[in-house]
Amino acid sequence: RTMARVRRGAERALREAVAALRPARCTLAQTPSGTEAVHETTEEGNDALVQGWIRDDRPPFVIDPTITALRFDPADGDGAALGSIVIWGNHPEALGPDNDALSSDYPHFVRERMERRLGGVCVFFVGAVGGIMSPLGVQVQLPDGSRTREAGWAKARAIGEGVADRALAALAAPGARQLDRAALRFAARTVFWPLDNDKFYLAAKLGVLPRGFIEGRMRSEVGVLGIGPLDVLLVPGEIYPELLVGGIEQPEGRDFPELEPEGPPLYERCAAPLQATIGLANDLVGYIIPRTEWDRQPPYNYGAARPWYGETNSSGPAAAPAIHDALVELLERLPVR
Repeated sequence: RTMARVRRGAERALREAVAALRPARCTLAQTPSGTEAVHETTEEGNDALVQGWIRDDRPPFVIDPTITALRFDPADGDGAALGSIVIWGNHPEALGPDNDALSSDYPHFVRERMERRLGGVCVFFVGAVGGIMSPLGVQVQLPDGSRTREAGWAKARAIGEGVADRALAALAAPGARQLDRAALRFAARTVFWPLDNDKFYLAAKLGVLPRGFIEGRMRSEVGVLGIGPLDVLLVPGEIYPELLVGGIEQPEGRDFPELEPEGPPLYERCAAPLQATIGLANDLVGYIIPRTEWDRQPPYNYGAARPWYGETNSSGPAAAPAIHDALVELLERLPVR
């Protein structure tokens, strides 16, 4: 019932948006949610890296803290902003694992502050969250100056409003790009790879995960959206940031020592000077893990005592190369104009 309500609401919102189309000017900016990277020890005694409200507790520690913000104003300069977009890679789970509220977590506070300051409607997109990028355990500063690691509404508000404030500051800074006219570019394609997760397969057969298979292969879609000087990769799952920005490793203990990394980082393959990623775009295929870091069998990477979490919720080691190669093909077909 809830998902049916979401689908009806999405369809209604799209119809209303198309009916209200107006010429607009776009302002585009990027800024990091944090520049200082700090190594910490998790509650379980493991190493982790924290940067800009994001914690990565699986080596190699690679975080993409970039906030991408777009503001759309009436072309005639009349009135408040028509809307805005914020893209940032961090799991919306600041409320913690015991949360039982139907909530958008910290993105609610991103949207609320953006709309209050600019006007219009703000849409938040989650970026690269594989690895696993999370606010859990991260210490944040609250409005009264105190600091907390505790999950809950105070933490969600502090992170959401903090992200919005940085996005707003970037949009107002001299370095923000004003796009009076910007070519829109889009390409997408269907992609297949072998499914290697018995739980996923069983859930699909039982109808819990409704999706189509062709001769046992996973079927999904990837895409690229170009907005002037920005290339946005549309990824159907939770991609590990090292596939985008670099830093893939080949640790001892990996399951496929004979395999090479997927190739150059995807952002290096983009022709546009700015890059962003929207995760969970059109599909949810689980974690997208570099194949040289895939680790389901002992001995475990980096001397870990037990299997890593990501593989449990991944469709298999073939997902990353299939998605990487399909995105490279689309980027080659979609040059900047």
